[in-house]
Amino acid sequence: MAANQQPARINSLAAIASPLQPLPGDARWKMRWLLLPMLELGLQGVAAEILTKTLLSPSAGARLHDEVRLAVRRAPALAEAVRSISLGRGDLLPDLPRVSCRALFVAGSDDALWPPELAATQASRLQRGRAESVAGAGHAVPLERPRETAALLRAHWA
Repeated sequence: MAANQQPARINSLAAIASPLQPLPGDARWKMRWLLLPMLELGLQGVAAEILTKTLLSPSAGARLHDEVRLAVRRAPALAEAVRSISLGRGDLLPDLPRVSCRALFVAGSDDALWPPELAATQASRLQRGRAESVAGAGHAVPLERPRETAALLRAHWA
């Protein structure tokens, strides 16, 4: 992690809906044996429904649901992104106590993948970490609540 390998170069860190540990076994299984085969077999419509429900809060509007479904259907390298970002994620938890820069962890109040409680627990392991929860947002916090997300980042970087 650059924040502890080159601390003089990193002034602050912001993580939005970014779990710092590998996926738990059940989520990993679902990704590897359900989602990836769907994407590789061209079943983007089914995958889009699953991902939309996973990424967005129940309060997200129909228009945003439609936009995410369409984006999933049009993403040619989505399977590779899932492998890299979700399945290939390492465990950064052991590195947290050595991170000395200011750090902000932002989680959506309705995020099942990285709930606010987990974000707060992980932020507390940093020397200067803090967590914020964005009400009415799921895992796709910036998509659902762009103004609130931007306000948190501006305040953090001020």
